[in-house]
Amino acid sequence: MTVSVAAVTDCAAIALAGLDLDQTGFDLWAPESLAASLRRAASFLCPTTPRRIVDSVIEVLQPLRPETPLNREDLNDLVELLVSTGDLIELPPDPDRRGRMLYLGPPSFIEKSEGHYLLLGIRPFGAPILGNELMPSIRYERQTRSIELDSSSAASDLRSLGIHPIARERWVGAPSPEPAVSYLATMGARLDAGHAAGTVGGLTILDPTTSLRFYRTRWRSAQPRDVGDFVARRSQEHGADLWSYVRIVDGAPARLIDFPLDDPAVPGRDEAWRLQAAIDTVRGCPHVFRVVPSQLQPGSSFVDFLAPIPTWAERYLELTGTAVSAPRNCLFSYLIPDGATTDVSQFLSGMLWMRAAGAGGTK
Repeated sequence: MTVSVAAVTDCAAIALAGLDLDQTGFDLWAPESLAASLRRAASFLCPTTPRRIVDSVIEVLQPLRPETPLNREDLNDLVELLVSTGDLIELPPDPDRRGRMLYLGPPSFIEKSEGHYLLLGIRPFGAPILGNELMPSIRYERQTRSIELDSSSAASDLRSLGIHPIARERWVGAPSPEPAVSYLATMGARLDAGHAAGTVGGLTILDPTTSLRFYRTRWRSAQPRDVGDFVARRSQEHGADLWSYVRIVDGAPARLIDFPLDDPAVPGRDEAWRLQAAIDTVRGCPHVFRVVPSQLQPGSSFVDFLAPIPTWAERYLELTGTAVSAPRNCLFSYLIPDGATTDVSQFLSGMLWMRAAGAGGTK
């Protein structure tokens, strides 16, 4: 056996080919490539924890770029996006299991528009989601994959490959719309009935008095002056921090409930982020989105967001448009056909009480 030394560029090219991305123009560090690496790692490791998936990708890829460490937080965010899309599934906690466990989502498709299909799920052991002849036709946008096929035969062709349809409404799974004041009152009543908080380790709260423009800087530890009800996170002995709603009196937690409240299969952050949107709206500072016409793709506009939104809202946007790989001056962005921007605006306004930039302003 002859052993030879390969250059870093050759190893990167081999890795891209193994991810079926060698003809896409992406490099190995693009979000689309990192998402593909995470999917491949999950295909061999699941069921497993999010941390183990991220660790395995860092272990494999970091030697190819030793001068620039991979950002673990970015990879964690991509894993969460893969969960929100449905490539990975987080099942309700098991009493005998500590921490989060992720499983492979079943290969599935959703019709975005006639002839345009969103692909979901991961096959085990690195197997491609489609046959080799169709893999080059997949379009990658950040964590999403889609394909254009002849609409007259696409459904039967995809079924023949073991990829099953999911109804749009079922996949989005949006809750019922209601006024922000009503939603906040309901959550307040549930907190009234919550348990006494006692000692809460690692408590951080989302400060509603801070600027909506910088989501990460809104989080801080509780202070002696704090009084009121706050979206919060708290540490647990094993696994990621829990999402909570906490009542604070003179800087100390008095009552507490943990998310999710109703459906254990729903990520706790979904309820927390919708609740925070209601809190900010009732305070007179509704969350905003920006609609910016695209100069490179006439007939489409960017819809930019400054704060995270629940999984079901992201899924609605993924069916309407495409995620932007490198958003500009915002937390994330979607490219939406101009004909759909009115529907998107009404959805965001009705479900999350958001306003287009300029209509409600930001702090």
